[in-house]
Parts: sequence; structure tokens; C-alpha cells
Amino acid sequence: MNRRSALNQFGLLPIAFVPAIKTIGNDLVRELQDRWEKSKEYSIATFEAMPEEFIEFSPTETQFSFAHHFMHLSFINALYMEIIFDPKGEYGNAWNEDFKYKLPDGMNVMKASKLPGQSVSENKKLVLNYLKETFDYVISSIGKLQDKDLIKGKDRQNPDWLSGHSHLDMIIRGENHTAHHRAKAILYLRMKGAVPPNYAEYNKLPV
Repeated sequence: MNRRSALNQFGLLPIAFVPAIKTIGNDLVRELQDRWEKSKEYSIATFEAMPEEFIEFSPTETQFSFAHHFMHLSFINALYMEIIFDPKGEYGNAWNEDFKYKLPDGMNVMKASKLPGQSVSENKKLVLNYLKETFDYVISSIGKLQDKDLIKGKDRQNPDWLSGHSHLDMIIRGENHTAHHRAKAILYLRMKGAVPPNYAEYNKLPV
């Protein structure tokens, strides 16, 4: 009788030959938080790399400005968290007038629009604070989840463009969307002769 047959006879085969599955703590949630922390740092560094006088630069009138890319990605990140934690699987408080992370009056989340009529330095501070606050909201919201929660949400029907998304899908989609708009912002930096932050430097994870 070979070793495999002997183990099978004593009922030990599943334990001996099935790969172990990590079930200790919330390892995946913590790794997602670490990844979003790095994304926050990289996004802030990218925004701060643009000379102040060019933060509303846009190649054309119909494209988002440099600043608007960051306002847009920030709002969408907050929106995704609202959807994850809405028991109805909808938009949570995101479209309410008193939503903490709503865009400033006059800004359209989906269409090119200008920042409020303030000084350039005030507008830069507004964008930077909004960027930091919404990233912190995402990171703290992810921390409220358990690893077992990440597979939930697939039965979501509203909004229909997010149907079938688990909570993990939503979190990954948020980071993917952030990278999409950050990449466009980096192109704007190059167009203005500014040097973007080093990608590798801002994507080292804790050991």
C-alpha cells in the first residue's frame, strides 16, 4: 500500500493534500488598506508636482482640468464606499445635499468644470484637502469590513452599471479608476514641463 492510499484509508488525505487556506484575522482587508495608503501618497505627490498656476490646465475645453481629475476620482471613491455600505445596495448619501464629500457648488462630477472662484492657492488647498479626506474615508471604510465580507454584494442591482460587483470588485474598481485619472494627470504634468513623482518609490508596500 502506498503512502497516499494509507492516508486515504485513515481519512487524512484532505488535510495532507489540500492546500491550506488563510483564515487568520483580516489579512486581505489589511493588504487592501496598505495598497490604498500607497495610492493616497502617490496621488498627493502627483497633484503637488504641478506648479500652482497650472492646476486648472486642460488641453481642451471639453477635457477635465488637472485639478478636476483629482476632484472627480475623489468623489467616485467616496461614492463607491457609500454604495458598499448602503443596505439597499444603492448610492447611500452620496447625492444628498448634506453629503460630507459632495463636490463644491458649480462643479460637475462628470463634465469639465472649474473650481470655485477663489485664489489659485485657495483652490489648490481645497483640492488637496478633498483628496486627503476622501482617501482617508476609503481606507477607514475598508477597515470596517471583514475578509468574509469582500465576496458580498454580487446581488446588487442598483446602480445597474455596478450590478454583479462584489465589495472586493468595488474596491479594486475604485483603485483602477484612480489610476486611470492619475495617469491622465501625469500626462498634463509632462505637457507643462513638470516632473511626475517616481512610480516605484510610491508603490513599495510594508514588509
